[in-house]
Amino acid sequence: MVSESLNAKRLLCPLPVIRTQDKVKTMQTGDVLEVDVRDVEGDKITLDRVLMIGSEKGKSTIGTPYVDGASVAIEVLEEFKGEKLDIIKFKRRKGYRRKTGHRQRYLRVRVGEISSAATPAKKKTTKKKTAKKTTKKATAKKVKEPKVKATVEPEVEATVEPEVEATVEPEVEATVEPEVDVVEDHGADITSDDF
Repeated sequence: MVSESLNAKRLLCPLPVIRTQDKVKTMQTGDVLEVDVRDVEGDKITLDRVLMIGSEKGKSTIGTPYVDGASVAIEVLEEFKGEKLDIIKFKRRKGYRRKTGHRQRYLRVRVGEISSAATPAKKKTTKKKTAKKTTKKATAKKVKEPKVKATVEPEVEATVEPEVEATVEPEVEATVEPEVDVVEDHGADITSDDF
């Protein structure tokens, strides 16, 4: 019973959509959220980058890009670290292994008062002007343009010089002396004086 009445009250509250540190979040009064850590002076933060304020009844205010005068008060509950992430670098067959860890810091916050703009931003409307069409055939006369004949200039002939023939010198044949077989006498005594 108690939870049903709380949910009914929450549906009557405005639902802002805010941008915090390049992340878009939807929240209600009393929600506990985890956001990235930021510099905080004191226990309260006021977020004024409200993109839209809507409700379950269908009434919503959309900003261009932000809703003028809308803000969300947030109470900081605690600062904590998230789960540990292991960063492993590995290259096979090279003996290269690196392991480092990281724990992201977060703020746990509770959404407090949501103040919406007194007057929603008005959209600029522009009136489209329609051109009047004339149906009379006399006003829409087509003017014939005279045809222009193009003249072609004669082509200029180019003189071509005859190619110069190169004289090729005959190749000179080299004379090769026949190889002489050396017959060794194995029976002769070789002395150190022969060398």
